[in-house]
Amino acid sequence: MRRRAGRGSPATAASFASGAWFLVAARNAVALLGWSGTILIVHRLSPQSWGGFSVIFSVLGIVGMVADLRLGRIVMRQLIDATGPRLEQLLGSYVTFRFILGVVCYAVAVGAIAAAHYPPGVLEATLVAGASLLFASLGTALDLLFTARLWVRSMSVAMVLGRGVQFAVTVALYLAGTRSVVLFVLPAVLCDAVALGWRLRVLPEDIRLRRRIELRMWRAWLWDAAPLSVGAAMVSIYVRIDVVMVSKLRGLGAVGQYAIGYKFSDLVSFIPVALGGPLLATLSRAWPEDPGAFRLAVRKAVVVLTMAAAVLVVEFAFFSRSAIGLLYGTRYQPATLATEALVGATLLAFFSNLAFTALAAAQRNLMYPVAGLVGLVVNVGLNLVLIPRWSYDGAALVTVLTEAVVGVILLASARPLPGFARLPWALLVRTALSGLAAAGAAALAREFLPWEVAGVMSVAVYGAALVGLRAGGDLVELSVRRPRAA
Repeated sequence: MRRRAGRGSPATAASFASGAWFLVAARNAVALLGWSGTILIVHRLSPQSWGGFSVIFSVLGIVGMVADLRLGRIVMRQLIDATGPRLEQLLGSYVTFRFILGVVCYAVAVGAIAAAHYPPGVLEATLVAGASLLFASLGTALDLLFTARLWVRSMSVAMVLGRGVQFAVTVALYLAGTRSVVLFVLPAVLCDAVALGWRLRVLPEDIRLRRRIELRMWRAWLWDAAPLSVGAAMVSIYVRIDVVMVSKLRGLGAVGQYAIGYKFSDLVSFIPVALGGPLLATLSRAWPEDPGAFRLAVRKAVVVLTMAAAVLVVEFAFFSRSAIGLLYGTRYQPATLATEALVGATLLAFFSNLAFTALAAAQRNLMYPVAGLVGLVVNVGLNLVLIPRWSYDGAALVTVLTEAVVGVILLASARPLPGFARLPWALLVRTALSGLAAAGAAALAREFLPWEVAGVMSVAVYGAALVGLRAGGDLVELSVRRPRAA
């Protein structure tokens, strides 16, 4: 497979910080477009059909994440310094391997839906939607090179362009009065196909992609990634298995309610995802020769994640019910508690993802499968008890408990690494105080003002408190500070 495209190399980000912020902006745009599209779909489909739609993409997500095998963490270290023929060899082999995985994922996802005896419409839609796994597998493989080279602008454009096409087609289907789950999954396939096309277009013309089947290299990758792969499989299953369990224990209607909460938590989860790629590249370069740079990158990430988490806690605690009613209709407001719990679980996962990224960069992978196994056992065991009793609210509570347990295990494992033992506590305390000020403003403002205005006001108070307490200024200082030697 030979590919020729644009001239030169894509623009390289100056640093982890600049690349991360660019990706955060792009992920935000992608999340908002995707979220807006699902709002239209929810209003066109019945709760049962929307539940079936959600089950399809939960199964695709589980299968896709399990098959990821976390190989990217292993291959990236090789791609960072590779050039010329060596780069083409690595990239061609990895792209071929990921495509084969995509084909296997497609077959497994369709087989899982068929074996679970969902309604025929769900199976038909899975046959269509599963094609996205093929395009996404190739796109993910190319993203590894883009991340290693910090070509974040081109990667961001691919994501936004793909999601923009998805949203446009979704709007067209909505305006046409479509009520078919099969038709509404088509835009997701187009999203991954368009994003892949853009990545291929901007790939430097001196990098030629060729199919390479190299079993010896693949075995070496799998051997090195074995702990990460096992852990990834466990984590991937416990993250989304609750949707499948709710569908079987309480029906597709309950899934339709529960999926509303996941739409909000998915919107929030773009933050650690956007930070993860540039952070992994930065930490991999720093380890083990430059512990000072490693420590500084971890501290920056901790502060950014804490600042984001603090304001999100306030907004969802005070305004989630009103937001659900406005966006999805009052028939989905019973999902308010589940939504708040799922968002809280995602905020906890901010920091377990950070610990995982640092452990992967430092090649300390053994605790990841332990954390994943514990999380899977806790999640499935508690769901079997709480879903029959409390339906999707019980599943959401289990998700919070699971993320807390996994987070404790991963953070404890990462504590010996630079940056984890001594956190910027003064800055974190000022951030927490700013969050309390925002909560007070939200509680007062929503008694006298429309909730939309109260929500904006609380965010403004949060920003002002960060400035007043010098938390924002300290973050800027932290971002420009030179790393100290260990």
